[in-house]
Amino acid sequence: MRFRKTFVSLAAGGLLVAMAGPSRAAIGDGPLIVPFDECSAASFQNDPRLGPAKLPLFGEVGEQVSDYDRTGNEPTRQFLATWWDPSASFSPYPATPGFWMYPPQNGYYLNADGSPIRSALVLAPGQQIDRFGRATGSFLAPQGTDYEDRSLPPTNLNDPGNPGSCNYHVYQVLRGFTVYAGGIRPWFDQPGDGIQYQVVCALIPGSETSQQCDSAGNLQTQYLLDNGYLAEVPVTDNRGI
Repeated sequence: MRFRKTFVSLAAGGLLVAMAGPSRAAIGDGPLIVPFDECSAASFQNDPRLGPAKLPLFGEVGEQVSDYDRTGNEPTRQFLATWWDPSASFSPYPATPGFWMYPPQNGYYLNADGSPIRSALVLAPGQQIDRFGRATGSFLAPQGTDYEDRSLPPTNLNDPGNPGSCNYHVYQVLRGFTVYAGGIRPWFDQPGDGIQYQVVCALIPGSETSQQCDSAGNLQTQYLLDNGYLAEVPVTDNRGI
């Protein structure tokens, strides 16, 4: 972390010097500075499976990815060979067949009989939670959980419509509701061990007949937004350097 703080300080100093100089943007040469608090639109090694080429140094997401290694210190080819299934019927990338191999039992640690270690938990009004991904997903976490502790693939940092956001969303609980909560097992060459909140139809009264309730019984985050349980709030920088 000392190296990162030194680097961030130098970057900030360079940013101030650049801002004090003549503005090329003002004379039509394009933006002078690439923001340090955003993900890039370009993909790492030109492969969208590996996430954004540039990750933020500043801001809420910058803090969460400060110790993140997208391939878990494995060579890229080995990482993809381990976690990417080229025979999967669904692929988000037409030029690259396949999809990620996700863990069994929704990524929870397991009991000896193979059942997930999880328990019902009520999220209270005022609590803030977050996720990397669109509101069509069903898994959230306590706000500020480090990215590597979530055991997510690099693609969860991609947002083609708003790449600078790193696909990060923060929500505030407006109405209390119940989720399953439990520890996250290591996966995708990440250490895991964070806490995840799983939104399931059986725990949200009236949701089981909704089209946002999938065949596995998971409920989209969008349902909670549409029905007044959650509100999306601005991402703020709560870190300390």
